[in-house]
Amino acid sequence: MALISIFSTDSFSNDNTGSIIEPVLRAVLGRSYTDELFDLFHYLVRKSAHIMEYAILGLFWYRAINKRLCGWNIKAAIAAVMFSFIYASLDEFHQAFTSNRDGRPLDVMIDSAGAIIAMTAVWFYNIKCRAGINGHR
Repeated sequence: MALISIFSTDSFSNDNTGSIIEPVLRAVLGRSYTDELFDLFHYLVRKSAHIMEYAILGLFWYRAINKRLCGWNIKAAIAAVMFSFIYASLDEFHQAFTSNRDGRPLDVMIDSAGAIIAMTAVWFYNIKCRAGINGHR
């Protein structure tokens, strides 16, 4: 959560991350891309980061609540998503007070989707776990 808070500062605003992403895009596509393509790629990278960081947070919450590695716990999964949603809401509220960021409800939904994706992965993992696949029994 501390890393997410750091990523929510002006240092990681849209204006500041473009200079990091542009060399990567240039390395892949050369100079043959439009400003519109760059803006789309930049947007997708930033939103993918939201999904990944909240998927990781959701996994951490799930593991903190459910001590067993093998064994699906729907209550722990719901709690993990809810705690992630609450933190995403607080994070966006914080961003509303920074000079180069906005607090956006859409980002809360994207963040929450990351936690839901993680819980889906945990559920699938536990299907294999119950079946004894990969020696998890």
